[in-house]
Amino acid sequence: MTNFVLGFCFSEDTQRIVLIAKNKPEWQKGKLNGVGGAITDADHSPWQAMLRKFEEETGVRHHTSRAWQLYATLIGEFGSCHCFRLFSSPIVNAVRTVKEEEILIKNPHNLYTEPRVHNLDWLLALALDKDTPPGQIIRYFKKGAGRNAYT
Repeated sequence: MTNFVLGFCFSEDTQRIVLIAKNKPEWQKGKLNGVGGAITDADHSPWQAMLRKFEEETGVRHHTSRAWQLYATLIGEFGSCHCFRLFSSPIVNAVRTVKEEEILIKNPHNLYTEPRVHNLDWLLALALDKDTPPGQIIRYFKKGAGRNAYT
């Protein structure tokens, strides 16, 4: 089982979000997603993994890992995915593409015509909901039904 992090960095007014145009893995190819990836043995926590992945993909180092707020953990047969949110206009303004996958700034309220991973809509809705209790949301994937089936 693999553990992942996934982060959504918004401007303070929530009108802009940092997303990545995925070209791998195959099921995400050509779609938008948040910035993230696998947690490695060198990462001491999901927060540290989120900092590392965000810097690797966007070129921006944010020195305070706890500024990233854990708002959901997805648990399933694949492992787990720790979902984070951050509200920082200076960071949104500073990101750039540094790897083969393009970093984009989009309006999170107007993504309906964009190709995106299947769970992006509800993950963004949770991230933007100020009443979502930090770390309290757990979404279970149905065992044996694959990535696209939820209970």
